[in-house]
Amino acid sequence: MVSALETATTGKRTGNWVLWDFTERSEMVLGNFILWRDRIWYNGSLRRSWADTFDKNIPLSEKPMITIRLETPGRRHLLDHDAIIAELTKQFPGTQVTAENYHARRRKTVQEFADQCAAKGKPLIIQKRLEQEIDEREALLGPAREIAIPFEDQREVFKGMVSVSRVFLQSKVQTDFELIRSIVNTLRALNSGQVFVSGDDNDDLEYQQRLKALTANQGILLDGGIAFEDLLLPPNQRQALERLRSEQIRMCAGVKHGALNFNVFIFEADQTDDFCEAIRELDQVTNLSFQDTQLSERGMERLSGLPRLQNFHLRNTMFSNQSYRHLTSFPRLSEFWVEFTDLNNDAMAAMGELHGLQYLRLREVQMTNHGFRELKHLQNLTRLVLTQIPLDEGLEALSHLQNLTSLNLTRIPVKKSLEVISSLTQLKYLELSEIPSVTGDVLEMIGQLTNLEGLSLEMSTLTDENVNHLSGLKRLTQLSLTLTAPASHPRRLTSKGIQVLSELPQLRQLQLSAIPLDQASANLLGQLTQLRYLALNDSGLPPTCCLQLKKSLPDLHIHWIDSDQPGS
Repeated sequence: MVSALETATTGKRTGNWVLWDFTERSEMVLGNFILWRDRIWYNGSLRRSWADTFDKNIPLSEKPMITIRLETPGRRHLLDHDAIIAELTKQFPGTQVTAENYHARRRKTVQEFADQCAAKGKPLIIQKRLEQEIDEREALLGPAREIAIPFEDQREVFKGMVSVSRVFLQSKVQTDFELIRSIVNTLRALNSGQVFVSGDDNDDLEYQQRLKALTANQGILLDGGIAFEDLLLPPNQRQALERLRSEQIRMCAGVKHGALNFNVFIFEADQTDDFCEAIRELDQVTNLSFQDTQLSERGMERLSGLPRLQNFHLRNTMFSNQSYRHLTSFPRLSEFWVEFTDLNNDAMAAMGELHGLQYLRLREVQMTNHGFRELKHLQNLTRLVLTQIPLDEGLEALSHLQNLTSLNLTRIPVKKSLEVISSLTQLKYLELSEIPSVTGDVLEMIGQLTNLEGLSLEMSTLTDENVNHLSGLKRLTQLSLTLTAPASHPRRLTSKGIQVLSELPQLRQLQLSAIPLDQASANLLGQLTQLRYLALNDSGLPPTCCLQLKKSLPDLHIHWIDSDQPGS
């Protein structure tokens, strides 16, 4: 979907992004922006602030060929950025500081844009928001300076910034591999965080693999993380650790609540039995993930009894149903994910014995309704996520989960068993998406869940009468309603339904998608003085209505997309 704002500007179009040049109608700025390369870019399809998207959503034609970055654990302020710049200058002659204060330079850029707009009689209404987010980013990154590292006989440069919590460098052209290696080695020698290297998706496979190999065997540091070399371990654990690292198994070591813990991630391994033997030597393993690989029953036997394992994830991993019986050997297991596999009744019965489990996520797994009923024994379960699972009557087992506070159902082909939701009165968050049988009538049941704080629904029908059932949800802070019916389908939500939403006292975030609104509805939305975020997607409202809402609620962030606008 494309924002109508794009048709109201003479901005340069780059993929989903528009380069805002402030030549006309700048008062219509209502979307999301990033300040990148001294220019402001708009994207109506994003909900995140430009501070979050600055390094993640670069306009397509401007996307760099090479990116190198160093992240400290939790972006803690651990780096001596002046010393780093001095070392880079020593290693790469010609390196220059192009801005002594990275954040001040960005503030100057925003002010220059604001002055351009003012000169044309079009005030930059997002100036305050941009400056506020610069302040937030400065608090996150800490002091920072901009630098440029020349290469190709000074014809090209790596540009970026060095702060006390992060180093970020980019090149717009494919760079000599040895130069990249030298920069990476310099940053890794700091032993203060994780180094990442990425190239353009169009690079040849061999070049991408060489880039990946530069950082493949480094230890991942998290908040509270420490270098593997600094660990004081008994000989058997040191040997096990070095064995895993020699096989380029992704690991990290950290300290939480005063205790050492390991996270281990095994990805695309041909066999894992020997790895499991080494992992079992590390009693401090708290998080263990297998992806795109296989885990035999023999391997699970070797893992049995890990005393501190809390999170166990299996994604697209060959795992025998008999192996599930070993899960009960992990006394502290509280989170279990299974994705892209089959589960027979025996496996589900074993899963039902995980009485300490608090979070269960099942995605695109094959199981029977009988097998799912085994989960009724998980009395400590607080969060359940089910995606694309062939269930119906089996969902009745949810009524036994009286400690469940968060439920997410996506692409579940239910027909009549949704009534069970009304019994889950303790729920605080509920999401139902991509379920064809869900209509506005489901709101009558949901209206009984008076503890709800978050609700996200996709429905094929929606009326004022349906929405009226939400009037009792006085604790609701987040609400998302989406209509999935074709455009030709009659939609009967009017200002009366919006009136109900305007009377929810705690509502802070509201998203309405594919729900036509009129001026009367927009006026009612303007009465939600407690609202801080509003998303209107394909509402049919003109930009002037959104602008009026912004004037009525100056602290409101509006995300607006209309794909039916001419020229979009």
